[in-house]
Amino acid sequence: MIKKEFIIFDWDGTLCNSLPGIVRAMQAASVQSQLPMPSDSEVYGIVGLGLHEAATHLFPHIDQETANQLVEHYRVAYRGLDDAHIRLFPGVMDTLENLRAQGHTLAVATGKSRAGLDRVWEVLGMTSFFDASRCNDEARSKPAPDMVLQLMQERDFEAEQSLVVGDSVHDLGMARAAGVAGIGVSYGANSAAELSKYQPVAIIDSIGDLPGASSRL
Repeated sequence: MIKKEFIIFDWDGTLCNSLPGIVRAMQAASVQSQLPMPSDSEVYGIVGLGLHEAATHLFPHIDQETANQLVEHYRVAYRGLDDAHIRLFPGVMDTLENLRAQGHTLAVATGKSRAGLDRVWEVLGMTSFFDASRCNDEARSKPAPDMVLQLMQERDFEAEQSLVVGDSVHDLGMARAAGVAGIGVSYGANSAAELSKYQPVAIIDSIGDLPGASSRL
């Protein structure tokens, strides 16, 4: 059984299988902005960041105007994707429902905007599912600790009661900066080897492995 009471999940690449859509949208936006098209792995490297942070991470030497242009092109391209790309990974709903039944408080900390997260939750019928959430336009971007710290304060939990689950080094960096235990998932943006550098308590290959992995906490 999971010992932590407050579980904060990343969204893209952890609960939602949205990485292919993110890659397609960022590659299209880059070309439209007359920038080199990034590889799939390069786009994976910015998953979890806010859009402006992602733009300058991918293209460190672009000016602010070009970064703003890239962000806007990405938003348009992502909104233009078919809703069929918005789907949860296998086992996510069963795991989340089991955690709720056990009395855990569940939250999301995401690089999406509030409008973006609300949209996908509406598509999935999850608008009222989580107890709390924090988006990139409401706090500093990962890997800063702000999202986790704000969520803990909002729900009145301490660091030792909390756990972050994410697929990227930015998620685990955020957890470490907030002084909170982290668990990595290997099926998302970053490999197990990349995630291990942030010393998570476990790295799991399926969200259904979460209860067993967190017994180490």
